[in-house]
Amino acid sequence: MKKIFPLIIVVAILMAAYFFLGKPSFTSNTVPSDRLVTTSNGVKFSHPETFSGNIRRAMERSPKVTKVTKDQDAQAIACPQIDENQITQSGMWASDGLHYVFTISEDLWAGQRYTSFCYIFSGEQANYVLNFEIHSPIGCGSGACGPYCDTEFEQECKDFDMIKDIEEPIDRILSTVNLIE
Repeated sequence: MKKIFPLIIVVAILMAAYFFLGKPSFTSNTVPSDRLVTTSNGVKFSHPETFSGNIRRAMERSPKVTKVTKDQDAQAIACPQIDENQITQSGMWASDGLHYVFTISEDLWAGQRYTSFCYIFSGEQANYVLNFEIHSPIGCGSGACGPYCDTEFEQECKDFDMIKDIEEPIDRILSTVNLIE
């Protein structure tokens, strides 16, 4: 028992350090110069000026924010593009006192992957939904040039990385969400 106690203390200190230092703060007032701060329908968050999986043209828009009353179906109202038959991920998350449920669906057509992201944050008075859709070409990434072989966009297509280019920026956006009720 005497040998285990110091180990427990060290693990607890490491976990505390990760929790307090390793995660972005919801209350930080400093925003990197390449990010914008948006306040819309009771939600404040920061996001890159441009970000998407589009190879030829980046969609220059932030996630759409919708405020929905507690008695309404937030996903049906704010994320109508989510097709229940094409859901690839769903779940719940809680961090720093903020709780949300998420649904991600994908549809493939015309050489594109249309990924819809729907994040529903539960506030005290209402639900707040961040909703956006990313278009990315099928066949790009991991060194493949997909539909862009022998075009000016070939290298951009080869360099595309769903995690680095889409999922990590979304995680950073979610880490800055602050509900304003």
